[in-house]
Amino acid sequence: MENTLLRKPGVYCIKNLVSGKEYVGSSAKNIHRRLGNHFTALKRGYHANRHLVNAFNKYGKDGFIAKCLIYCEPSDVLKYEQFWIDKKDSYNNGYNQRPIAKNNTGLKLTAETRRKIGNAGRGRKHTKRQNEKCLNWLRGAYVLLKQEEKYQ
Repeated sequence: MENTLLRKPGVYCIKNLVSGKEYVGSSAKNIHRRLGNHFTALKRGYHANRHLVNAFNKYGKDGFIAKCLIYCEPSDVLKYEQFWIDKKDSYNNGYNQRPIAKNNTGLKLTAETRRKIGNAGRGRKHTKRQNEKCLNWLRGAYVLLKQEEKYQ
C-alpha cells in the first residue's frame, strides 16, 4: 500500500497474526501517523492498552500487521470505526478496550484525575536497564543534534 494513501483519514486495524485478535482504531487526520504512534508506543512499552502491549512483547513486531479498513471523511471516522468494532467484535474478542468508538480530543480531566496521574509515577524507581535505555536514547538524540549543527 502506498504511503500517500495512508496519509488520509479513515479506520485501520492492527491484527495479531498468531491469535487472530484485532484492534480497530481511527484517525481523523492521518492513518499513517496514527499507526506509527501505536507501534512506537508498543515497541517502547508505554502504550495505553496493556493487553496489546503484552501480546506485542510476546509475539514481536512480526506477529502483527496493520491495514486500512476504509478511507473516509474526518466527520465519518467514528461511525465507520464503530461499524468495524461491531463487525470484528474487537471489544469482546480483540484488543479494543471500549465497546463504543470514542474520540478523546478536547477531553477535560478533572483536577483529581490529573493529581492521580501525577502521583502514579512519583517515587517510582527505574531499573538499571531502564536507566541505560534512557541514557542511550538521550546520547543518540545528542549525537543527532550535533550532526545537525555541523551541517547548518
